[in-house]
Amino acid sequence: MKALIVGASGHLGAHLARALLSRGINVRALVRPGSRRAGLAGIDVEIVTGDVLDRDSVREALRGCMCLYHLAAPTTAGEPVDRIIMEGTRIVIEESARSGIDRAVVTSSTVTVGYANDPSIVLDEGSFEQSSATGYHAAKWEAERFVIEFTRRSGLPIIIVNPSAVVGSLDYRVTPSTAPIQRCIDRGLPFAFPGGITIAHAADVAVGHVQAMEHGIPGERYILGGERLTIPNYFALISQICGRQPPRLVLPQWAMLGVGAGCMIARSLGIGSVPFSFRQIRNIVGRYAWYSSEKARSVLGYQSRPASEAIKAYADWVASGRPAGKTR
Repeated sequence: MKALIVGASGHLGAHLARALLSRGINVRALVRPGSRRAGLAGIDVEIVTGDVLDRDSVREALRGCMCLYHLAAPTTAGEPVDRIIMEGTRIVIEESARSGIDRAVVTSSTVTVGYANDPSIVLDEGSFEQSSATGYHAAKWEAERFVIEFTRRSGLPIIIVNPSAVVGSLDYRVTPSTAPIQRCIDRGLPFAFPGGITIAHAADVAVGHVQAMEHGIPGERYILGGERLTIPNYFALISQICGRQPPRLVLPQWAMLGVGAGCMIARSLGIGSVPFSFRQIRNIVGRYAWYSSEKARSVLGYQSRPASEAIKAYADWVASGRPAGKTR
């Protein structure tokens, strides 16, 4: 059996490749020509060069594969997020239907599930909220809506998974989920802000993808989450694990809006990288990204580790020199 991973060179893709190989499944990885491939180094993966926006390369990559995992989505500024996520998803799914694959798992995100203003609310798969917090948020929602409608229309067995904030080793690009840990390692976390987050270990989410392929019901979506923490508690836990002082301040939303305005000015002046945008702060600070994985647990057999293990996995990996083979 051969599985195609589209987006295999990314953080989650590197863990998924290992999860599949450990089960004796052959893996083919569709990787863009300029993509960093360190996460796939040292493992027995067939790498083919292509692009989700190029139908011919997608069609060729699908040849001989029985199942598809579509993960490709940029998380860094400067990339054409809308085109890669929305148009890329459409091309990959349409070509998958033509190829005759048995099943497909499409990786969405809990950003499409939404956020709550009340910390007593834990969201599940019944929530499908459109957000303009970032271009990534908007594109992910549109792409997931397309996949849901395509599944109903075509009958192609597609299962959607919605990971929460994915943390762990092999994140060479330092995605937004692990950025606070890297900032803490580099210079500490001087302040926190109101809100909540759900932390999922990258290795657990990878296994959840395989479980979704094996046991998921086509047309359904499954949240792959983990431990829920307030942002102040999360930053304090990161600081403890990284041997840093915990944040001294918890800034209210109005103060964070000032930080966001300063970040916008810095970005316009080309002063390094900035962690927030004004729009992100306005839409996310003070809100709770708390999600239930009960459906994935009961249907798929999904299991998740504590947030401390996910944070430590990343911190230990960085401390050991970011080796390609380390997945703990």
